[in-house]
Amino acid sequence: MMKSKNNNELVTFLKDNIEPYEDEFDGIMYRTAVYLIDGTYLPCVIFKNAELKVKKLQQHFRNRRPTWSFAKDSRISDLEVSMEFLLGNRISDHNIVKIEKSKYAFPNSILKQIKAPVLSGAGFAAKMNDGKYVGFHSNIGTDYFFSMPIEYTVNNIVEIILDGYVLENGQMQITKYEGTSTKYINEAVFYEPQLHFDCYIEGL
Repeated sequence: MMKSKNNNELVTFLKDNIEPYEDEFDGIMYRTAVYLIDGTYLPCVIFKNAELKVKKLQQHFRNRRPTWSFAKDSRISDLEVSMEFLLGNRISDHNIVKIEKSKYAFPNSILKQIKAPVLSGAGFAAKMNDGKYVGFHSNIGTDYFFSMPIEYTVNNIVEIILDGYVLENGQMQITKYEGTSTKYINEAVFYEPQLHFDCYIEGL
């Protein structure tokens, strides 16, 4: 844990203490938990590179410049892209006083297993080091933190079963997803992704 004093110290702490995760759209990111100046605790916060975000927006406009017009659809397109960069859950690094590891951040070795192969809106099972199974639901592409049973941490996970779902009695079943399975929805017990906030900082 650290108390945030300035941008340089914050960046140094993240690089020295938090496992980085590389996303194809946002580059290197750091998944943490933070305390704000008013005492608010946010268990899921992602630090991202501010310069990279701005450069992507600038690149979009540069790529469109040769075909810019005053046509209505052109203006809407630019507006939609700009709004995508502005919307979302955001916090400022100026409001952060403490940073620590998040208990909801799956290790990279686990996160990379579930991001690409699992279908959007589907689920997967995780085998714990005591032999029991826990079911999770995934939205794909937006999931960087997952809620967990109180008796486990992310470090208890030893295996991911992408075609697995877990019943209320703890039994794990295997299924192949073909569209939406009514049985899967009715019988499976899930732990959902956690809501997270983004914090864009310079020099990350």
